[in-house]
Amino acid sequence: MNSDSPKHGRRKLLKWAGAVGLGSVTGSAVTGSAVAANSAAANPVLEASASNKAPQNRFALLVGNRHYPKPYDLPPTHKNVNDLGKALQQRGFRVFQALDQNASSMNRILMEFVARLSLSDEPPVCLFYFTGHGLQLKSDNLLLGPNVTPKSRGDQILTESLQLQQQLLQSLPKNARGLTMTVIDACRTDLMKPNASEAVLHAEGLTQLEAPEGGLIVFSTQAGRPAIAPDSADKNTFFTESMVKHLNMASADWTFSDLFKMVRHDVRESMLRHPFAVIRKLAQDPFIADNSRVPVTVGNTLNTVDMMSLRLKGEELYMWSQLRQTRWPPDVLTLSDRFLAKYPNSEARVLVELNRRGVILASRALNRRDLKLHRTGFVLPDGVSSDFAQEDLLRASRGDKDAAARVGRLHRESSTLHAQFRYEAWMMYATALGNGIACYELALFYRNQNQPALAAAAESKAVELGFSPPVGLDHFRK
Repeated sequence: MNSDSPKHGRRKLLKWAGAVGLGSVTGSAVTGSAVAANSAAANPVLEASASNKAPQNRFALLVGNRHYPKPYDLPPTHKNVNDLGKALQQRGFRVFQALDQNASSMNRILMEFVARLSLSDEPPVCLFYFTGHGLQLKSDNLLLGPNVTPKSRGDQILTESLQLQQQLLQSLPKNARGLTMTVIDACRTDLMKPNASEAVLHAEGLTQLEAPEGGLIVFSTQAGRPAIAPDSADKNTFFTESMVKHLNMASADWTFSDLFKMVRHDVRESMLRHPFAVIRKLAQDPFIADNSRVPVTVGNTLNTVDMMSLRLKGEELYMWSQLRQTRWPPDVLTLSDRFLAKYPNSEARVLVELNRRGVILASRALNRRDLKLHRTGFVLPDGVSSDFAQEDLLRASRGDKDAAARVGRLHRESSTLHAQFRYEAWMMYATALGNGIACYELALFYRNQNQPALAAAAESKAVELGFSPPVGLDHFRK
């Protein structure tokens, strides 16, 4: 068999395209937490034992669906759940697991989980994780229950799925003082299309989302792309394997935002370097939408203080502080390079390198000829000085596409002379960083400005970036 040919969609090495998808976790099942499929007599979600040092506001619900009709079964999903559960327990989470639950059971389990979160005395830090088949029907993001083929009729798919926006995201807590993480290790392809295995690289898939305030949304791959899984119950998917690895090795000072940036880089690079050409061709680039408002660290602490600054001294601390406070991306890049050259063994090296990757993307975006966002415009509107807005400006300088859009919307709400010009420039910047939602907002802006050609071009770009525009009175196609 030619291993370079993507036409052989299912093989001993891996599954891919519409037939694949989800995550895997490594290790034995967490004691008492996993439930076999179709276990009607047992409660499908049982609490796993947690560390005695665990805070009372850390919770995780892990859902893994494996048993789909052949050839769509996903052997790694139960291992994904078990391994991830163990890693989260080591980080102080109270873990709940559910395996092979249908749509109604998934929804009931979710409601029970949300009810438990509401009992927390402190704003909860919670994580919902799904590994199984994910797909899109029109503009709905769907998490498919077991025993249903992804090639079923649209009405059956809808009935047998948990809806990501309407059910899951609407139910999970939204609190700027806590953190709600939604992690989906699944394909993002439209399996309703004919010949999906051939058209997968061009298919639509789980549309872009922006996280609610206090939220962090992570997909294992970009819209329209498959997530590949080994055809083995003893192996992990690339994404979940990396997530487990980084949870186990991360410094206690890392925030969860840092952790998922590291996972994204690790997944992309390890797949691009893989010895099998088919994996290199289908290399995943995880998608992150970050609207976390407080720096929740992996090591069980919720800090408003930069912990790294407490450990550095002298000139190293001065350079770190200068780097942390700088907003203009080209300047950030220069300072990052100086810091790494002078302190190659610094405790802060990993974080500087991590942010530097985003700064490079930001600097490239600002160098585009059609983007008129200059140093004087890389500011907040007059009168806006909240800590959240300042943090968004910092994140935008590090290449955060969602933070850039939020800064742009602040300019739209401003009444200053430059407000509209800066709103347009910031939304173009967010678009250049990959924000399809910001691009579609820009299309609506151009339409209201009676610029149909620019509106059509922006809408087309939004679709290319993975956003499925809503069908309604305020939407049309050229």
